Amino acid sequence: MNIVDTLKRVPGVGDATQWGDLEYSMRIWLNLDRMASLDITPADVVKAINSQNTQAAVGRVGAAPLVPEVEFQLNISTQGRLTTVEEFNNIIVRATPDGGVVRIKDIARTELGSKSADALVRYNGRPGEAIAINQSPGANAVAVAAGVKKALKELEPLLPEDVAYDVMYDTTVFVNAMIHKVEKTLLEAFVLVSIVVFVFLGSLRATLIPIIAVPVALVGTFAVMLALGFSANTISLLALVLAIGIVVDDAIVVVEAVEHILETEPHLTPAQAAEKAMSQVTAPIIAITLVLLSVFVPTAFIPGITGQLYQQFAIAVSVSMLISAINALSLSPALCALLLSHRGRRRGLIALFQRAIDRSRDGYSAIVRPLARRALITAALVVAFALGASWLAKVVPTGFLPEEDQGAFFAEIQLPDAASLNRTTKVLSQVEKMIRDRPWTQNLLTVAGYSLIDGLSLPNKALVVVGLKPFDERTDKSLSVFSAPPPMSLPSTCLRSPGLVTPPGSNCSCKRSLVRHRKISRRWRMGSSLRPTRTPRSPMSTRPMEPRPRRSI
Repeated sequence: MNIVDTLKRVPGVGDATQWGDLEYSMRIWLNLDRMASLDITPADVVKAINSQNTQAAVGRVGAAPLVPEVEFQLNISTQGRLTTVEEFNNIIVRATPDGGVVRIKDIARTELGSKSADALVRYNGRPGEAIAINQSPGANAVAVAAGVKKALKELEPLLPEDVAYDVMYDTTVFVNAMIHKVEKTLLEAFVLVSIVVFVFLGSLRATLIPIIAVPVALVGTFAVMLALGFSANTISLLALVLAIGIVVDDAIVVVEAVEHILETEPHLTPAQAAEKAMSQVTAPIIAITLVLLSVFVPTAFIPGITGQLYQQFAIAVSVSMLISAINALSLSPALCALLLSHRGRRRGLIALFQRAIDRSRDGYSAIVRPLARRALITAALVVAFALGASWLAKVVPTGFLPEEDQGAFFAEIQLPDAASLNRTTKVLSQVEKMIRDRPWTQNLLTVAGYSLIDGLSLPNKALVVVGLKPFDERTDKSLSVFSAPPPMSLPSTCLRSPGLVTPPGSNCSCKRSLVRHRKISRRWRMGSSLRPTRTPRSPMSTRPMEPRPRRSI
């Protein structure tokens, strides 16, 4: 109870939901035979409890306005609501004129327990509780996860000695892994672009000019993203990977134009060549930028969830291209005037490569030149390519988002209608045995009597959440989330989840895992590994600390 309220106050947390909520309750078990002999009905017991378990404002004695002789004022307080088993046992249900009384303890058994037992949670085969945390719209998932972990660490000293917590499934682990991979790809793209530019330009000085434009464009893009309130996520970083190959184009156009003028007009200085080159390529650079913006800017205005996904992508690419165009019109000419010079004849491998490029260019020109004079052939080729692109768009499989290994999968067990919770729990124990010893299993959380798909407490359904081992321990494809779930067949049972395939002739099968569930795509889960040591079981179940297990976060 205290943990859930604390987690809800963490900045960025939209809601914290406890699965298998065991809310404190005073349970009174009536002895119907004893009540019948005393002619007492359950309604009489309810009436007695409601009348004697109240919070009443009694008042004060001697408060103004009163007669002047009153010299003292006393505040009257009462016991208020009952809190212990003994107090509930002493509630008077009936009193007779001769002084006899009938109390709750005479006709019932009272115990402090849970309000309901519609759902049972087990964590790694032990009784426990689970809290699912949803981030609020627009919140930073990484910051929310860090805040939740900090709150749990602060609450740890307040837990009983035989109670510990564990982070069962953290979606930000996958996010951080993806960001790390994208950052690595960003560096690799920068290196590859540098090599390609050097090979084609054939000069280290000429290569520096477009390469300098890359960090300038990226820093400017990050500044604009910060001003707009965007974050460095997988979408925006992938956009910057694409932008690295685009932002160098304008600078390359400037460098090649200046080098061409230096070769054809050797009497001009680099500064004069840069000025003349800019008079020739300024309009093409602006035209190229506007054409590219016409492709990416409309993407930012796509409505719905798709537009939300690609809005940051479109803005990151568009801003980087604008900064690249500004660099090409200002910074690149200045660098050309400072770094470029008249070069002699190229030699070595660079010369051979340049001659191969020239031959490829001449061959391409020889093919395109006659086609340019025949409009019908050109139009037919354009139509053919358009039809081919349309056909490929229909053939290629479509999907909202690609399936990815996020380090966990979810499954739902469904028994026939009207199946009891005990029956569901027995089937769930069989599923635990099937999954617990698998090489890819890190943690296993089961909730009997709860359906995540329906969002209801149903006795014939159960939820299974399997946390897989860290990514660096599952390098083999057989341990990925797509290969991990084995076929499962249980009599009169069905493991149901989007993506599950049932083979002909079998009652049920778990062939595919639920990798991304739309209802829980923004959830970060915390399961507490608990074992009861005394009865009755309270909402905060306890277990002996053997030592305290190490938290996996």
